Amino acid sequence: MTPKQKAKELVERFMKWSKYENHVRNKRVAKQCALICVDEDLKLAKYIGDKYNDWSKWNELQEVKQEIDKL
Repeated sequence: MTPKQKAKELVERFMKWSKYENHVRNKRVAKQCALICVDEDLKLAKYIGDKYNDWSKWNELQEVKQEIDKL
């Protein structure tokens, strides 16, 4: 799954749970929730990067974060 696809999937999943009827506000809230989710994953990816010198997951999550901002 590409970072763009992952970003879209996360936002759409959170949009299903939002109770706002206004689509613009609903999407804004969903994007914030998705960003919080990615930030939490970034913490773990940083630990893995530091411990095992493998930064691939951290880099991928940074791309997902950028794609969420573009939505």
